[in-house]
Amino acid sequence: MFKEKKLKTENLETIIGPGVKLEGNFVAEGEVIIKGQIKGTIETKDNLRIEDGSFVEGDSKAKNIFLAGEVKGNLKAEEKISLSRTARLLGNIECKILSIEEGAIINGECRMTEKITEE
Repeated sequence: MFKEKKLKTENLETIIGPGVKLEGNFVAEGEVIIKGQIKGTIETKDNLRIEDGSFVEGDSKAKNIFLAGEVKGNLKAEEKISLSRTARLLGNIECKILSIEEGAIINGECRMTEKITEE
């Protein structure tokens, strides 16, 4: 009756909704969108979007990171980090390309590198 379809994990998105509070380390393969609250680390091989109104307490690592919410922790991106005017960051940034809109707040250090280093 139902045909089984094989899903491509590299295209899947994980969305943490606005009413969700998650505690612990979060690891994903595909794109991750945060609209709720996370206390712990986030790591994905794809893009990470931390939306306006969301809160993350912990370090985040992704291919590209878009920040519009609030983060207390470090951000590491293989490529680009973009901060919107509503972004609030208490932590360090490490990436190749950095884009900051007027109004974004950063309280930390920024290191732009060719390759992300492991600590």
